[in-house]
Amino acid sequence: MSDPPDTDPSAEPGRRDTDPSGEPGQSNTGSSGEPGQRTLDARVERALDGVLTPNLAAVRADVTPTERWFGRLLLCVHDTAAGSPTPAARAGAAAVELLNEYHRVRSGLVVQLDNAVAHSLNWDHTDALLAGDAIHATAYRTLDDAALADAIDTLTDASTTLTHALDTRVSRPPPPGERTPLLDETVGVLGRSAALVGASIAGLDDETRNAVGRFGRGVSVARAGRIAADTDPGAVRVVPPDTDPDRLRQYAADALADADAALDALADVLDTDPLRAFLDATVPDADS
Repeated sequence: MSDPPDTDPSAEPGRRDTDPSGEPGQSNTGSSGEPGQRTLDARVERALDGVLTPNLAAVRADVTPTERWFGRLLLCVHDTAAGSPTPAARAGAAAVELLNEYHRVRSGLVVQLDNAVAHSLNWDHTDALLAGDAIHATAYRTLDDAALADAIDTLTDASTTLTHALDTRVSRPPPPGERTPLLDETVGVLGRSAALVGASIAGLDDETRNAVGRFGRGVSVARAGRIAADTDPGAVRVVPPDTDPDRLRQYAADALADADAALDALADVLDTDPLRAFLDATVPDADS
């Protein structure tokens, strides 16, 4: 399980804030300070510093560093299939993380506009939109290699789904019983896309890519569902606080079972031990 959300000194006393996307803030060195993790951190942070200009400083301050989990998922898939890291995979990991940052800014804006969840965000709406657009464009510029054309298509599809899901969250809020699918349309899409990009760069065939994408979606939704279920209901997140924690845990358990089934399907073509280790580290206490 990820570390507990950081305490935001600007929040109300006694209230914990988590990133609006449901991902707890993490130190800039990631979970272990590994060299690969630090390299990914540095690449993403440089990109953000380059586009979030001083007039967007308020947005930049609230977009805290994370575990870079989606980038690490991509690299795990790629390295499992290809055997070793490549510059293209590192570029893909940075692009996926920048897409996640775009999602975090847009989802933070949703939380602020919706105003149904207590929060400490005080962004200028135009600045937040400009920041999101700048990060979004930078994600694509990171994929400037012609060999990454499939990755660009995957990120485009993911971006379209994310934007639609968040816009719908404001314009047509779903009833309580239908809110857990938002996990699929946000973090599930990011996880699936990260896995697909890693598989594509590694040169896997379409059938294998589909199974890898299924794994990415499952492990991402399982992780996010567990975080959302176990987080203080007053924390800032896109999944509304009146979603039943038991429903979230069951949704996460179903997603975890699907990720497990995807690994079984991949066992004949890949050494799935690294992917299973990644899953176990992500949701270590799935049955509790």
